[in-house]
Amino acid sequence: MTNRAQWARIEAALDEILALPEAQWPEASARLADGDTALLAEESFGAIRDGGVYIPVRGWGDKPAERGIRIKPVFVSEVLERTEWLELLREMIAAAEIKLRVAGEYSPERAADAQRALNAGGLRGRPVILF
Repeated sequence: MTNRAQWARIEAALDEILALPEAQWPEASARLADGDTALLAEESFGAIRDGGVYIPVRGWGDKPAERGIRIKPVFVSEVLERTEWLELLREMIAAAEIKLRVAGEYSPERAADAQRALNAGGLRGRPVILF
């Protein structure tokens, strides 16, 4: 079961990896979840160390991995009703135990601007539409 300590460790590990020079990422990263890299798929393997884990969230198929990288797909439909996980995340964010990576805040009227920013790529975080 995922708990606050696990989420905090994941956040801290990602921050440590991203703080390193890019050339050190393959050696430092054992895992790469594709919430932000969903469209990269096997192109992201260069950032995963040999024998590491790639966790696709948008399906994978039977494509072989390289360098001993293990593929561990996650399917939203299998955890769709685990609303306590969302509640836990909400509580942790409210308590500043983890931080959201927000690339920009947009009013609903500017949703198209948010989508354009996302499509342009290169964002560190996600555009957020405030209602």
